[in-house]
Amino acid sequence: VSTQSTGVAVNSRPKSSMVQKVESDGAGGGGFLGIPKAPSDTSNIGQTAIDENLLLEFLEDDGVDVSTAKFLQGLSKNGLRPLSDPRFKITIDKIKAMSSDKDTIPEVMDMDSFKRCLSSNMVFITQALCGNLVIPKWGDFTHIIREIFEECRQAKTGKVADLTPQMAKVNAEKYAVSICTVDGQRFSVGDFKDAFPIQDLNRVLLYTLCCTDKSVDYIHNYIGKEPSGSEGDALALKNKKPHNPLLLTGGLTPYSALIPP
Repeated sequence: VSTQSTGVAVNSRPKSSMVQKVESDGAGGGGFLGIPKAPSDTSNIGQTAIDENLLLEFLEDDGVDVSTAKFLQGLSKNGLRPLSDPRFKITIDKIKAMSSDKDTIPEVMDMDSFKRCLSSNMVFITQALCGNLVIPKWGDFTHIIREIFEECRQAKTGKVADLTPQMAKVNAEKYAVSICTVDGQRFSVGDFKDAFPIQDLNRVLLYTLCCTDKSVDYIHNYIGKEPSGSEGDALALKNKKPHNPLLLTGGLTPYSALIPP
């Protein structure tokens, strides 16, 4: 573990039994941690409404109206957070518009109205409910992560890095894992709400922000794309450019590009 990225130095040690089990289970399993990868599914492209059969498990006891709470819980079980995920904003706004005060989510809705609210996000919601996200068995995945998390909690070797005053102040007992997949499935465990110095990780963020705000071609007019062979904080240049965005000089360059003229 990088001492500058986490603020904690961890000595190398043999792989834990849980990690060995995961690697063994995952070998040849076709998916991360041995969980089969979901096949791509484009069968719903061209449809104008979500398949009603996918919503039957969210019906109220009367078998007619849809429980919005059950629906949101169904998405959450697949690792999604519809109330904070911007991809669901239009859908959630439409559902709220069906409420009497227009600012809260109604407890129940009739099926036709509910399907209309989902229409703008039909493909993504269908993928989620069908288990076609990148990690389909999210509950199994997070269970394995929790087991690894608890086993690794017992590792007490190493010491808090003291390269900077901020790093030296880090509580060695703080421990957390946060995961976000490419499909936006999110999971956090431990002290994930506590602030900590990200140190050199800011170079990754600066680079991606600059690529988004400017363009990849623009930023690489000033930064290279190759390893330097030097320490990360070395003031090294090649052809008057930093070797890559993750060096000290490479981190300063995108920051300069983001500063308003």
